[in-house]
Amino acid sequence: MEAVQPYGKVINIGNMEEQTKEEWESSVHGEYSKVEAFIPIEARVLAPGAEELKSRVSTDLIQAEFGDLAEHDDRLLAAWLRMINAKLDAIISFLEKDREEFCHMPHLSVELSGGGISMPFAAPAAPGDRMEIKMMLPFTTPVALYIYGKAVKLELGRLWVNFSPMDEEIRDKLIHYVFLRQREIFREHRENRRSAE
Repeated sequence: MEAVQPYGKVINIGNMEEQTKEEWESSVHGEYSKVEAFIPIEARVLAPGAEELKSRVSTDLIQAEFGDLAEHDDRLLAAWLRMINAKLDAIISFLEKDREEFCHMPHLSVELSGGGISMPFAAPAAPGDRMEIKMMLPFTTPVALYIYGKAVKLELGRLWVNFSPMDEEIRDKLIHYVFLRQREIFREHRENRRSAE
């Protein structure tokens, strides 16, 4: 299927059986459908011997506004509430730092699936290097993920990474995003065809 600009293209839909055994084994995507996307993302090579980390969802990127409440008549209860409020403020400021990291990531053109990713990468990396990838999936409520995997190859400024085993909840988020992108691309392609007629 041709690329539909600016949305990209769906890859490996309906032609999985046409892949050769070599293509299948060398693909970072394996049995998963892959799709082109333009998302906030960055990656880094983990130091050798670094702790084995598990892929995870970062904090939900939801902002809320709360008004001030009147002071409670019970002085002891008011003191407890102030202490709880201070602790919550400390937690929120910690989470804000995490959110800032994700909000300032560059948007890059990637090829994403539930099994792996290829993306532009300027730093040195070698096959077998452990990678940490931070990405934000642009759902209605954005989902920020830390994903871990191993570099498969780096060629002409593009890096291929096989994802490490992860919780099904995390993989489901990736697969759901790929499905939504596929649907968006098909819809855009159909609309472009209709407007060309």
